Amino acid sequence: RSVLLENADPANWGASIPDGGTPGQPNSVWVGVAPGDAPGLADAVGPGFPNPVGSAAFIPYTVGRPGHVRLAVFNVLGQEVARLQDSHVPAGSHQAVWRTDGLPAGLYVVRLVVDDRAGAQTVILRAN
Repeated sequence: RSVLLENADPANWGASIPDGGTPGQPNSVWVGVAPGDAPGLADAVGPGFPNPVGSAAFIPYTVGRPGHVRLAVFNVLGQEVARLQDSHVPAGSHQAVWRTDGLPAGLYVVRLVVDDRAGAQTVILRAN
């Protein structure tokens, strides 16, 4: 059973701060940004381009705060076929190049791991 609290009832205002709420007043939140962080950027791997990929693809990625980055490409069997980055990277936007020499056409997954955070994108390698 869910309970709906009426915002107009002063008895329910105590949930916002210990000394009572601030109805009708702007609330403030302080957000600290550590030196070297890139405010507004989240860890993410962008879509590779061109896609479908020929002999090489550019893989853009962003890092929200400095950390150890591992950017790798996997086939559909989960086997790593290329490691594009495996080192400490500063916050910001970056780009890696994936050379596809010797790989068969098909679907591949580009996986970005920054410290304990991860993301992925798929790319298609076309037959040459």
